[in-house]
Amino acid sequence: MAEPIALEQAKAQLRVDGDDEDQVIRDAIVSARGWVERYTGLVLTRRAIREALPAFGYRLRAWPVVSITSVSYFDPWRAAHTLDADLYMLDASSRPARLLASSWPRYLLNSRVTVEMQAGFADAAAINEFEPVLMQAMRQLLAGFYHDRETGGLAGAVEDAARDLCRPLKTWTV
Repeated sequence: MAEPIALEQAKAQLRVDGDDEDQVIRDAIVSARGWVERYTGLVLTRRAIREALPAFGYRLRAWPVVSITSVSYFDPWRAAHTLDADLYMLDASSRPARLLASSWPRYLLNSRVTVEMQAGFADAAAINEFEPVLMQAMRQLLAGFYHDRETGGLAGAVEDAARDLCRPLKTWTV
């Protein structure tokens, strides 16, 4: 999985010459992406995602969803099933995405509906096209994680700035 910020881009931004800090910078890139993903609910790198939903009809947390690989569930008699792909349709244009069907099968109450999917943006250009502030927030966080690497923390001003940039894109839940 390729990160949205390449190592060479990160080193240029941080004004780092040489290779001694490469792993620290790679870790800071991953941390910055992870922070933005956790805060916004967006999946920034294309990858396989598995979600356990409490029932059919619930909205998916991952976005953007590229495709659904499988939908599985337990029927009332505790038998496992994989739903035929012809029986549901992905509404990926809305956020959050959701699975639509004319009707859902009966399932075991208090069990989970498991959805396996491919989700995430194709690359940094797709993220930038969707919303450039995501890349800006990641660059700010990258610098913060790199410069505060000794404490393992993140300066409050850096996190506040990233939060301000990402707030309009956050999926709010109650």
